[in-house]
Amino acid sequence: MIKSNLINILTSLDVYVPSYSISLLSEYYYIVIKNNNKLNLTRIIDPVDFIYKNILDSYYLLKYISLYNGCLLDIGTGFGVPGIIIKIFLQNLNVYLLDSSLKKCNFLSYVIDKLSLKNIYVLNSRAEQLDKKFLNFFDYSTCRAFGHLLYISEVSLPYLKLNGLLICQKTPKQKSEQKDSKDHIEALGGTFLTTDDYFLNDNIRRNAIVIKKITSTPSLYPRSFNKIRRQIDIAKKSIKI
Repeated sequence: MIKSNLINILTSLDVYVPSYSISLLSEYYYIVIKNNNKLNLTRIIDPVDFIYKNILDSYYLLKYISLYNGCLLDIGTGFGVPGIIIKIFLQNLNVYLLDSSLKKCNFLSYVIDKLSLKNIYVLNSRAEQLDKKFLNFFDYSTCRAFGHLLYISEVSLPYLKLNGLLICQKTPKQKSEQKDSKDHIEALGGTFLTTDDYFLNDNIRRNAIVIKKITSTPSLYPRSFNKIRRQIDIAKKSIKI
């Protein structure tokens, strides 16, 4: 059912996706649904909603990825969105899926095996505690619905190469986070590259915030979660004054 819906929706949007990618996306959906009750992976179970809110939402990010054989870190990936979906679209991309939940990481490993995906890896860690060997390692970092932009920036920019891109998906209501985070992002070596509003359909609006790493991140970052949390509180208060 989802396969025919996916083909029809992509055709209506004039989006071409190879048949093997459509088959993988369909299989991925069924794996998620089959394991959802046991693992509590997502509330989005209707196939059409899944297409718009997960597949197309992830597809939109491809416009920012020009190095098709580069390395991407998906922070707080959960059940693999957008990381697994991006990997299905860009087969040569090296993708690292990061999540603190061992249960979800085990599920991700299962998905990777079932879909026979190559050059995609699962990292079980809190973002701020990711192994230091990954500092300055990634070309791209993606993040969806994973905390305040200041926190996302601090746990992403240290791991990006110079000129690497952090791509955050937010709701329009969260735009104020950019003001809260601007100074700290600059301290981390980043700068706002673009902010794009886009619509998945007539009722679903999204916001993509793209940050470019233009200078090296100081070695003290990333800090502990509690220190980052205090920084967020301070930033929010300073903006309100």
